[in-house]
Amino acid sequence: MSISTLAGLQMLRALLSDEKRFCQGAMARDGAGRSCLPSLKDARAWCVIGGLEKIAWNGQIDSVDPTRELDENLRARMLCAFQVSAKSKGHLEAVNTINDYKGWRVVLDIIDTAIQTEEGK
Repeated sequence: MSISTLAGLQMLRALLSDEKRFCQGAMARDGAGRSCLPSLKDARAWCVIGGLEKIAWNGQIDSVDPTRELDENLRARMLCAFQVSAKSKGHLEAVNTINDYKGWRVVLDIIDTAIQTEEGK
């Protein structure tokens, strides 16, 4: 069963709620700050796209289920919701540019807007 867009965005918000779990310049970083795959259990920080990937791959935040497959539909729905919310707030740049140059607070604000939009549906 696929996770709803709202539930996925809420998981993304929880994942990135602590600035220590947010990164720039890589999809994810391990405890030593090295770039790694977002779905790896060693990952400790994620960019917004890496966070989307982690949730779409694992369907959860703090554990890794190797039996799950990537939910492409969930990833696409969450990415679309993020992009629409970013544009509604005047951020016309690519998602990775918003992440790497606008920063953590802007990313969280956009995620919050996406959650509010999904809740209103």
